[in-house]
Amino acid sequence: MDPITTAFIDEPVIFRTLEQATTDAAAVREVLAKARQLNGSRPPTWRCWMNVSDPDLLGELFAAAQHVKDTIYGRRLVLFAPLYVSNMCANECTYCAFRARNRAVVRRALSQAEVAEEVRILIDQGHKRTLLVAGESYPHEGFSYVLQCVDTIYGVTHGNGEIRRVNVNVARSPTTSSARWANARSAPTSSSRRRITGRPTRRSISAGRSATTSGA
Repeated sequence: MDPITTAFIDEPVIFRTLEQATTDAAAVREVLAKARQLNGSRPPTWRCWMNVSDPDLLGELFAAAQHVKDTIYGRRLVLFAPLYVSNMCANECTYCAFRARNRAVVRRALSQAEVAEEVRILIDQGHKRTLLVAGESYPHEGFSYVLQCVDTIYGVTHGNGEIRRVNVNVARSPTTSSARWANARSAPTSSSRRRITGRPTRRSISAGRSATTSGA
């Protein structure tokens, strides 16, 4: 089955919401007041802030967003040191140097020994959190390669330091299901991302899967 036709994005709802967008200040302020109650929002309310351009209303929108952020997460900033383990990829995201048709890139994936050495370097720099990043194609182990990398990262102790939190930046797919993370020896904090794109964009991204990735 074509994954594009079964995408979770309801494009008609998005387009209808855009068409109904309003700049009425009273409507915008009513939605912002509800947002401050931290009960979430639904598409009918989104149209009230999509076309906001008035400086005063923008200020109120940003203030409401700050209130929601501070209430839920507190006044803190969490930094993760990126750890790129592979640039092998089967997609064609035009903004990304990893894209399949970029022939200027030498494709490779770090061995587990190389991953461990990178982790020791991060620990020496004082890092406790890392973000594992990989292209969307993997060595012969398949997605198990990513799981092995997570285990390797958590398994490194160096001096008095260690990585205490691993986040993983990979695309959501059947092979990255929560069950696979749960069965891993060392589950990361978060596991996957979803692309928020329209159908034409998703088709152009997936077009890279038919391209040959040298070294992949």
